[in-house]
Amino acid sequence: MAIEFEKELLYFRILDSTKNFQENLLPFERRVDPLTRQTSIVCIAPFRPHVSKLDLPGLIERSLAAGCPFCPPTIDKLAMKFPPDFIPEGRIHLGESCVFPQALPLAPYGAVTVLSSQHFIGLPDFAEGVLTNGFSVCQIYLRRVSQYDPRAKYHSILWNYMPPSGGSQIHPHLQPIADYAPGNSLRELLEASRRYYQSNGTNFWSDLIAKEIELGERYIGTIGDIHWLFSFAPKVPRGIDVMAIFQGKSSLLDLSEQDLQHFSQGLKRVFRYISDQDLYSFNLCLYSGIRGEDYFWTHARIVPRTTGAMVDNSDVSAFQVLLERPFSLTPPEDICQELKEYF
Repeated sequence: MAIEFEKELLYFRILDSTKNFQENLLPFERRVDPLTRQTSIVCIAPFRPHVSKLDLPGLIERSLAAGCPFCPPTIDKLAMKFPPDFIPEGRIHLGESCVFPQALPLAPYGAVTVLSSQHFIGLPDFAEGVLTNGFSVCQIYLRRVSQYDPRAKYHSILWNYMPPSGGSQIHPHLQPIADYAPGNSLRELLEASRRYYQSNGTNFWSDLIAKEIELGERYIGTIGDIHWLFSFAPKVPRGIDVMAIFQGKSSLLDLSEQDLQHFSQGLKRVFRYISDQDLYSFNLCLYSGIRGEDYFWTHARIVPRTTGAMVDNSDVSAFQVLLERPFSLTPPEDICQELKEYF
């Protein structure tokens, strides 16, 4: 079965108070993800809600007053160490980046990667070298896990940046994870990619890139062997759900130093765009397949996170968390051209 971008146009019928209570039909689409078949609601009339204005100096001051465990010299005293039979040096360093065990036992192998000694780095200010070092040292950690315990073959790298994302520390840090079983989203992606490969004899991610380039509606651009595009079925209200697909690379362990440099260059462009939209927080996940399995390509998703201007409400509610019914207030096709200009 070839890739289909399936959507259904629906209407919500109201008596509109802004139009003297005349009947009004509000259009929206129910979209189906072409791989997983998960649905997402997309509002047709673009709506960009106001977001809470950040008191950045106050936030940084409060975070420092509370004590930052990732700042020097505190990190040397408080950061956990790996057991000597696993990583004899206790922690892994690369430039200013440092990897040490995560304190919460959320996976058999979970770590924190502090990107820099600098307590706060604004979205437009991330240096390419800082980003590349951070992802490189995460890769070093995952390779060490792979050598030490080959059963922990399901890898990912997470980034929760700033409080709206769920990040508990202002100091920028990544979280590489290795597990014996994939998380729900990764499992769904792997299984659906395998089914597509078995049914079509082709790689879904290769076909997706070709189709998106052909349509030109959501395709952003290419840096090196990495293709950047918007998701057809966004997972966040703002509609900014950006994917970065590493062409031909099934596993995070297969990424070259140049791949990571190109990924960092693309991230800097996405960060500038997000910042120019007056957004300051995001979630990122790098999804890895299994080394040697050709049906899956490693890719990332980056989504901004916000709080509302009126009551500082989260942009994630029961719709997403409990009903698993994501929605977007803006069609991704309407904002693709905006981000494309940054590439």
